[in-house]
Amino acid sequence: LDQVVRLMALARQELGEIVAAVEWMDRACLECVVQQQQQRRRAKSSSSFQLPISMRSDNDDGTQPYPHSILLETHGSDEAHDMEKLDRFLTRAMTTTTEDADDSGQPSSPIVDNGVVAQDLRQLQAFWEIREMANPAVSSLGYGYKYDLSLPVEEFDSFGARIQQHIQQELKQQQGRQQDG
Repeated sequence: LDQVVRLMALARQELGEIVAAVEWMDRACLECVVQQQQQRRRAKSSSSFQLPISMRSDNDDGTQPYPHSILLETHGSDEAHDMEKLDRFLTRAMTTTTEDADDSGQPSSPIVDNGVVAQDLRQLQAFWEIREMANPAVSSLGYGYKYDLSLPVEEFDSFGARIQQHIQQELKQQQGRQQDG
């Protein structure tokens, strides 16, 4: 999550007023979307579902899943200037290393490992469709929780972990009551 926080700070610095929306999705959420869409397509005997983004690293053997994905939308009044800002942001995000970003002594790695820019309205809609599929996909598992809150970015991960822990405790208590009764 540290890289998400760094990316948000870089977006604020480089893109400023043209940032229109930011959506953060963890790997479990995206895997749930893929699983649900593949099940739906199998039931209809249609082709398999592919996200328009990669969930796995292109480095090494491609087996390392990305822990987080960010959907960042921009809107500005001067397309050429906005694209210039976006290009500068992406270049910095993919070349600035964690060592450059702080002096923690951690091994150097880029803030962003992979990125895609929508080239047309169809691609833009495909990216947002991922976000729109997330809530129904998670709800299809029998539970749903959303992080539609205003929190400092650096607290997202710990907040999510606390919510998951609370849900697990509640489920254990309910199961205990069912066994007793």
